[in-house]
Parts: sequence; structure tokens; C-alpha cells
Amino acid sequence: MNTRVICLLATLSCLPAGNSAPAAALKAPNILLITADDLGNQLSCYGERRIRTPDLDWLAAQGVRFTEMNSHTANHFAPQRTVRDARHKLVLNLTPQADQTPVELFDLRDDPEETRDLVDEPELAAVRRRLEAALQQWRKRTDDPLADPARLERWQKVTEEWKRSAPRLAGGPYPDVARVPPGGLELLK
Repeated sequence: MNTRVICLLATLSCLPAGNSAPAAALKAPNILLITADDLGNQLSCYGERRIRTPDLDWLAAQGVRFTEMNSHTANHFAPQRTVRDARHKLVLNLTPQADQTPVELFDLRDDPEETRDLVDEPELAAVRRRLEAALQQWRKRTDDPLADPARLERWQKVTEEWKRSAPRLAGGPYPDVARVPPGGLELLK
């Protein structure tokens, strides 16, 4: 789809309908959701220098963007919660792996590939606090199921058991992927 069409649709979706109430009287939040499959960092607001996306950059600069990455299979469980603003990305690793810290902070303008964790940089302490507060509010507002430590621990135990005992898928490009045992998803409730 043409970038101009996407931007036009995004702009039109933000406009009030003909006889709508004033914006201040609306009780629901004004949310614009833009999704793209396998986009990565190919927007200039994330540091892309060859592709110019001024309309999306403007939208990104107006608010905080929330993303969530869940990598859950029967033999891999590494849930994360992330929040971004126009420049920085904070990652909360709920079950940190051996090469991860519980919290990571990246400067997407200076390091779009996210290779340098800046979480302990004193000059970014205010950025970290602001993004952590925004993420905590979002987790509470959305009733994040993994905010409950008991549920998170239960999910970890279940996936560890699946990693050891679940049968593997035969053939295909991912031979190490385990098959969830019958009834196994009930254990995650």
C-alpha cells in the first residue's frame, strides 16, 4: 500500500465525525493503531536514514508507543514488555536470559540496531524513570497477566517442563520446536 494512502487513512481516523462531541467531552482515549508485518526499524523516527517517513515521524513524536514482544513456544519462554517514545526504548525482561539484564534502555536515534544498553547511564535516569512509569501504568491499565508474580512463575515452570518432556515437531524448518501436550494450555490459566 502506498505510504501516502496509509498516512491519509491515519490522518482521517483522527478527525472527529460530523456531529461528534467536543474532544474534551469524550471519555474514551484517542488511540491510533498502525500495524505492519516485519517492519523492523525502517522508519526515520527509529533512525532510518534512507527512507523518509515525516508523517509517521510526526505522529510518533506526539506520544508514547507501546510494543510487546512475546516469544513463547513450548520450549522457549522469554516474555518482554517494551515502551518507546520518539527516541528511547525501554525493555522489561520478565524472565531475563543469561545474556540479559532485567531492564534495558536503548537510544534509537544514536543506536537504531539496539546494540548498546544504556540502562545504567546516569544522564538517562529521568528517561528510564519516565518510561518505567508509563510501562507500569500500561501494565496495570491492561491487567497484564504476567504482572502477577505467581502466574509468571507458573508459566516458567510449565515451559521448563515442556522443554524437557514435550514431543518435538517432525520435519519442517524448526525441528527443535516442542509440541504443546494435550491440555497443556490449561496449565497457563
